[in-house]
Parts: sequence; structure tokens; C-alpha cells
Amino acid sequence: MITGRIGRRCLVLAALAAAATTAVTRRASRAGSIPWEAHLQGGTCASPDLSTRARVGDLTYGVPVGVSGTPVGTPPARFQAVGPASVVPVVTSTATVDTPLAELLASPHSLVIESVDPTNEARAPLACGNVGGVPTDDEVVFGLISQRADTSGIAWLRGNANATTTVMLFVTQGLAGPIAGPILTPVPGETPAAAATKMPSPGRAATEVTIGAYDIYFDPNEVTIPANTDVAVIVSNHGVIGHNFSISDHKNPDVPHLGIDVDLAAGTTATMTINAPAADYYFFCDVPGHEAAGMFGTLHVV
Repeated sequence: MITGRIGRRCLVLAALAAAATTAVTRRASRAGSIPWEAHLQGGTCASPDLSTRARVGDLTYGVPVGVSGTPVGTPPARFQAVGPASVVPVVTSTATVDTPLAELLASPHSLVIESVDPTNEARAPLACGNVGGVPTDDEVVFGLISQRADTSGIAWLRGNANATTTVMLFVTQGLAGPIAGPILTPVPGETPAAAATKMPSPGRAATEVTIGAYDIYFDPNEVTIPANTDVAVIVSNHGVIGHNFSISDHKNPDVPHLGIDVDLAAGTTATMTINAPAADYYFFCDVPGHEAAGMFGTLHVV
């Protein structure tokens, strides 16, 4: 049996909802306020033993998006991100389980991070990693593979003299996205120069664009399309919670009212045709709290 004690610091896969989000950079706000829990358990990620679980992290600071209230708990010392917008924030937790590290390594164990729906306790895995690797000095480090919401991380387990194990987690969102630009892989027989010609020229408008809705941001959040032309806009919800894509009169005082308001359940995709005169249009998610957390962007029609 694995039993655990949550440590002083806890994982925060959350940017605060509503006014509290103003203290967080836009990039940091990509980690939306999703209730979640982390568990060390028997069995592998593919075949877990749910009867032997120890909680090693959960959401203790922030409130679920769309729920009004005052955040509780103590924020981590480095909760506010610094540096350029390209920084990928990492949040941490520390907990202790009453099981020796040698025992965790002797039989299959895994560590899973799950989102938790506060309305019905429904759970969905965000990331998971099997306990293992190369032990050194009573420590072992292994990766947590993203399952959804672009969540991944590293688990660092340290064996203690009192037959307990300290579990340190380092978790983030956004590592899957490119920073400098896409990597172009030539097809067999194609030169790298030929592959580069497949990239659209900077600023070139497209007649089909794809926008991803994540927890809790749009990627890309700036899109360019041609004016007075039918353009297919494909919006896919890659998150674990419901989102929305709207282009209305909200923050669009000087442009035509496009009247777009599309709800997207987790894992769904919607396609709409936009034909608009040249202007910059503001798009956003109208789920309460999501826009304030950073879920908005600009549609450039040129």
C-alpha cells in the first residue's frame, strides 16, 4: 500500500481566473485553471492499479475558470512569470510517500496527473510516466508523457533513510509548440531547399486556416486571411474543458459585426466560412473567465 503526505509546495497548473490573472503574463496564462490531482500508483500508465494510489499533488491555489470567488492557499514564490513571452513556465510540487524507493522500483509503478471535473468528479489523464530510469545515489528521474492539453513534465524521486520516498514534480504546458518556427522535414529525395519552398511567405494570406483552442489560450492567436474572400476557419478544441470561438461586436467597435459564436466541447472541431472586408477583428472565448485568462487573439483581414 502506498500512502502519501502532500508537501509544502503544490503543483499549480493554473493561471488565476478573472482579475487575478492580470498579475500573470500572457504566456504564463496558457496554463489554465483546471482542477487536477497527481497520484503515484501501482501498475503502469497503460495498466494502473487504482487501488494503490497516493496523492502527491493537487490544485490548492486559484479557483476553477468560470467560478467566482477568492483564491485560497499560498501561491508558490515564483508564481508570477518574468522574462520574454516565449518563456514556458514550469510549476512544481513536493510530497512524501510512505514507501521505500527500492520497493517502487522493484515492481511496476506509475505517476499520473489527471484533470478533475468539479461538477461530477469525472477524470481525464493529462500526463503519465512509468517509474523507472537509471537510479543514482538513491534517486531516479523519469518523464511524464503528455496525454492531452499539451501537459508534460519530469518526476524526481528520492529515497530517504526512514524508508520513505520524496516525490518532486516539474510540470508545464507548451513544450510541444514551436518557438522559432516549424521544422521542415524533406520527403525522400527532396532537398532541404525544396522543402523550404513549401513554407508560405511571411504575411501571405491563406484561404484555409486552423486555430487550436487549448487550456487556456488560442494557438495561433494572430491569423491573416484575404479580404472579401471565402476562407475556411477551422477551430479545434485540444483542451480538456469546453471552449468557445467568437467574433462579435465585443472589442470590435469599428468593424462589421461578423456574428460568430461557436461552442466547442473538448475534443471537437468546428469549421466556419468567413468573408469579411479588410480590418483587424478581435476573437475570443466567451466562457466566463477564459478571455480574462488570456484566451483571445486577432484576425487580420488584408
